[in-house]
Amino acid sequence: MKYLKTFEQFINESSINERRVSFKGKKVSDLYKIIKNVDSAEFFANGKHYGIEPDDIKHDLNDTTVFGFDQDGGEHEIKIHDIEFVELFENAPSLNTSGVKPGEIVDIDGEEITVIEIYKQINGSIIEFKGSNEDGDEATYIYSDACDDYVKESEEGLSKSGHAALGMKQVRIVISGDSVKKNADKILKFIDKADPNSNCDFYDKTGKIVGTYAKAKMDNIKRDLKSIDPKITIEIKDQKLK
Repeated sequence: MKYLKTFEQFINESSINERRVSFKGKKVSDLYKIIKNVDSAEFFANGKHYGIEPDDIKHDLNDTTVFGFDQDGGEHEIKIHDIEFVELFENAPSLNTSGVKPGEIVDIDGEEITVIEIYKQINGSIIEFKGSNEDGDEATYIYSDACDDYVKESEEGLSKSGHAALGMKQVRIVISGDSVKKNADKILKFIDKADPNSNCDFYDKTGKIVGTYAKAKMDNIKRDLKSIDPKITIEIKDQKLK
């Protein structure tokens, strides 16, 4: 597939990989097949781009329309057959595992893990794989951009700490800029959509949005803020909440 940019706001986001695929479908299930394995997506219909996430549509697979968000945060109902193409966005790991093959060793938190089978990759970097430690114990390892490392999955599923690393870790953020006040409702809508557990709120006295937000979803809100106003900034404070 050919890699290309959608909007000007993605120019400086080197950690985001985008790819465009043509689309011909009649039901939500046809769209879900394309976007189910990515972090987020956009579709182009009726001359405009609309944002969408897999979790938002997976329960409505028989519908012939879908709701998407425009760059102003507005929600629109779009007919599936009007969608011309879809652009997929994936968070690439910063860990350098490009070129690693089964049988080779990777270091995970000081432990040598032999790669047995690779399940998923993005641009050559491993996202999910089966591996074994020095004692021969096998497990599935999943990359988490929240902790920038791999999280081991047990037979019963991810451990409590694993679930936290894969997206529940909260950090305190401050969103500021001259246009934050007039766009506060839009920004908070984007925040709530990406992380329903966030407690961010707008403070009129300072003109800033402050609160806790899932670290694993940081790329989502950065992308949304740039779509509103590239001059809006987001700062992650040192305080981390358990």
